[in-house]
Amino acid sequence: MCLPDSASVHLQGNIALNVRASFEYKLLQVINPLDLLITEIMADPSPTVGLPLYEYVELLNTSDHAINLADLTLRFDQTDYVIGTAAILVSPGEYVILCESTAVALLMPYGKVIALPRWPAIRNTNGLLSLWFAGKEIFTSCPMMIVGIRTVRKPMAAGPSR
Repeated sequence: MCLPDSASVHLQGNIALNVRASFEYKLLQVINPLDLLITEIMADPSPTVGLPLYEYVELLNTSDHAINLADLTLRFDQTDYVIGTAAILVSPGEYVILCESTAVALLMPYGKVIALPRWPAIRNTNGLLSLWFAGKEIFTSCPMMIVGIRTVRKPMAAGPSR
């Protein structure tokens, strides 16, 4: 039997011409420990010192591949905060700032910003911040013992690290 290129044959031998089908597939993602780091935590933005008066957490993709933040969870102490369910890609070497929705516009000058549906009230005296993916912890910050944990790569007025 000779069929045109756009034809398909049913199991019973029936011929269908111009058949189109759509499908969706997901590639499984693997995020190894230390592929995604918490590089900065602004737990106490007051006084502002040139930055917006909002808490934020900065992440860095240290891997050699893009990481999708969908289904990733930020955990403060024992409470989980979902980062998102839609595809949010972070390229290798790229920083991303996580914050509450009201802070997005003010933090955008400093880089890629993602608002969490729920934002934790990050205490600056105690607590533990961690990242979870597929039920596994992939990064844990140091216990919060000081006011406004910051990296030392840039002066405070420069904003989140980049």
